[in-house]
Amino acid sequence: MSARLLKSFLLSAFVLFLSSQLKAKDKPHVKTNDSLTLAQAYVNLTLTEKYFDTLSIGRLNKILPFEESELGSITDTGFIALNGTLYNFTYSLLYLNKAQLLFKTTTKPNREALLQWKQALDMAISHFNNANISSYYTVEKTKNSFYSLIAFNAEACNLLNRNIEMLKGLFTRYFNKDIYPDFKRIFYEAKKANKYYFDSLSYYTSMYGMPLSMHIKNNAPQYEEPENYGPHNLSVKPGYNLSIALNLISQYLQLNYVVKEKAIGDTNHINLYNLYDSYRSFIRLLSPEDSLHFDYDDGILPKGNFFREELNKSACDSLYTLLQKKFPYEYFPVEPDMLAGASGPYNPEPTKYYFPMPAPFPSAYLSTNNYKPGLRTMIQVDDYFKNIFNRKGYGGHLHYYYVQSGFAVITSLEKINKDGSPVSGSKRWSVSVGGNGSFSLYETFKSIFFATESDFRIIGLVISPSAVAVQRNAASIGAMQDLLTYSYPSLPADLQNFSLPQKTLTVLIYDFHQSDIGKVPELDVSKRLSARNHLEKSGLGELLNSR
Repeated sequence: MSARLLKSFLLSAFVLFLSSQLKAKDKPHVKTNDSLTLAQAYVNLTLTEKYFDTLSIGRLNKILPFEESELGSITDTGFIALNGTLYNFTYSLLYLNKAQLLFKTTTKPNREALLQWKQALDMAISHFNNANISSYYTVEKTKNSFYSLIAFNAEACNLLNRNIEMLKGLFTRYFNKDIYPDFKRIFYEAKKANKYYFDSLSYYTSMYGMPLSMHIKNNAPQYEEPENYGPHNLSVKPGYNLSIALNLISQYLQLNYVVKEKAIGDTNHINLYNLYDSYRSFIRLLSPEDSLHFDYDDGILPKGNFFREELNKSACDSLYTLLQKKFPYEYFPVEPDMLAGASGPYNPEPTKYYFPMPAPFPSAYLSTNNYKPGLRTMIQVDDYFKNIFNRKGYGGHLHYYYVQSGFAVITSLEKINKDGSPVSGSKRWSVSVGGNGSFSLYETFKSIFFATESDFRIIGLVISPSAVAVQRNAASIGAMQDLLTYSYPSLPADLQNFSLPQKTLTVLIYDFHQSDIGKVPELDVSKRLSARNHLEKSGLGELLNSR
């Protein structure tokens, strides 16, 4: 674009914008020269972004400081508030170009340089999000003639969004690579001297805005942020992703800390569901031993000798042995409210089996309030359940658990038809045959893995004061097998006379589908069948009669 054409272009934009401002009699404070300054900065920085790779470093070193000075001259708070979208968007363009220039001029980036990259890109992300851009409202539907003249439209917004995301992904690789040696050093210090510098791990990741979860060390469920940041606007999620390699080192250290250093009698007693789920998640994150890289959305880190020598199968097996030795899986901690009135130190009772709360994420579920008010004790409720279950072939296939102020009962794994009805004959329960009536892992694998496309189901009922919450991630077949293994064959004696007049029934359906021979069954979350459909097809619809 020639200088003359650009001048004419901007002048036309200025005249239209000025006329619109003069019509707003309640905004007499707006300075008209700010309009031209902002429009010119936007156009110049847009062109700089578009032709960045063709511009010399010397030229970029002149353009960016000049435009930053021009934008800094806009100090009228009324004008900034009135034009917040374009103002923030232009600043985002400025800082994106500055971040790209820093990357372009750094041949061997050290930590100081990387932090400068991050600071510039963070400013670009912050201003982009503060612009509150909606491709379907702010830019398009307002049909602002001023926006049209300077080409501030959905295309420009989407382009800046993509360029920020691309640079963010590139920077993330450098950030992870920079602190990888620090993570390995902390790992070796823990291995040699049993010193766990978790604060240092958090320090290194926080430098680059990478969240590091300590849920294993704290024995808490892992919290996951919502996937979509700013659901109503075009936005960029702040922060950077921690690589799988660094996540694995952190999780391994936390697991080692729990099994070697954390005492069983800690005030925050160990929740075995969380602990063993964390171990399983850790194992799933490890790539096969012959893999050379960890692949993830924000780059690749070479596996190298560290993972082959330190986080290999032998190390994982040793960790699991220690885990089983210190916290046997048949041990489940007493919930705090069960200790009311207890005297002396807290002594866990290893024979109490609890249904996990929140419950494993199901295929379908429903809840019914004020359930069976005439059945006041848990034994009365259980007798009602068993009468219905036994009539429909579930006798001998019920598993019981404690829950807070109530109980849970789930069925054994049964083979079902596509419509949710149980298969006929002996094949229905062939997946759950054990000599002592308990859940048999051998029979499970024999039945599941040597069949072609098949469906299997577990039905769960929970009686408690309120509806049960569910976890965020789909339940796995392995976790449900473990749950069935450690259960009671009947309602525990100390729950039978427990009274709960006001109670809620929560129905949980776990429908697993195996696509082919040798495939691990996965939870069906398609919602093709509701919880009510499953109960009716099983002949258990009577359970939903709440009165």
